[in-house]
Amino acid sequence: MCNSDSFRNQCLLVMSAAVWCVLSGAHTSATPQARSLTAVVDDARPLAAAIELLEKRHGWVITYEDPPFVHDTDFSDATAKVRRDSQAGKPRVLIPRGGPFVFDYAIPGNFDPPEARPVLEALVTAYASTGYPGRFVVRQSDNVFHVVPVMGKNSRGTMQTHRSVLDVRVSIAARDRSGLEMLDATAGAVSAAIQEPVALGLVPVNALARIRIREGAANEPARAVLSRTLAATGRRYSWQLFFNPEKDGGRYFLNIHVVGGGE
Repeated sequence: MCNSDSFRNQCLLVMSAAVWCVLSGAHTSATPQARSLTAVVDDARPLAAAIELLEKRHGWVITYEDPPFVHDTDFSDATAKVRRDSQAGKPRVLIPRGGPFVFDYAIPGNFDPPEARPVLEALVTAYASTGYPGRFVVRQSDNVFHVVPVMGKNSRGTMQTHRSVLDVRVSIAARDRSGLEMLDATAGAVSAAIQEPVALGLVPVNALARIRIREGAANEPARAVLSRTLAATGRRYSWQLFFNPEKDGGRYFLNIHVVGGGE
């Protein structure tokens, strides 16, 4: 019994300490431990492949854009691997110089879903140490992340700053279109702006053709137009803008895919 004032005060101190210990212990035991994960890929575009794996694993929407591969050390000849004929005059099949890439990362246990940006920034830093083509940064627009090239080799093999193709500003007349028509119009506007071919590649044609939207652009970055167009579909779409190296230059292909819900 805590009868005297001094004894009562001592009891209160002991009980307060006991309560603090219980609350502190409950908080500690309820905090999940961080998870250590690994992304392992082997691809001509290792960074793009790792990003696609993270999209599937965590449900993040992460777009990716190639730098132009214009120096001999940035691409390799895959003709013998993909073509059986040996007819003279056939164009060679060139692919980016990629290969295996292993990325170790940790997901804090108290994030659900886990926070993407620090993981993606660690990813592009790890990629930069591999010697594979291009240097990249991470940009963010709401809940969509963009992995964008900022440096690459020129035709002489010197590293130089690179302006993202999708940073170019485009104008497109506003009218009713299908989602597919708007993407095609955007690719055409980018192509005209950079004076290089940009075409639609692998896209969910039927799904996008059924969606009707009224969209346009007034001197806006192409990336913003693409993001708005895909958001208007009501589905979680992402893109990859791939540069296919060719003997006398190259061309870009815009691929669109649905992002799932993650783990």
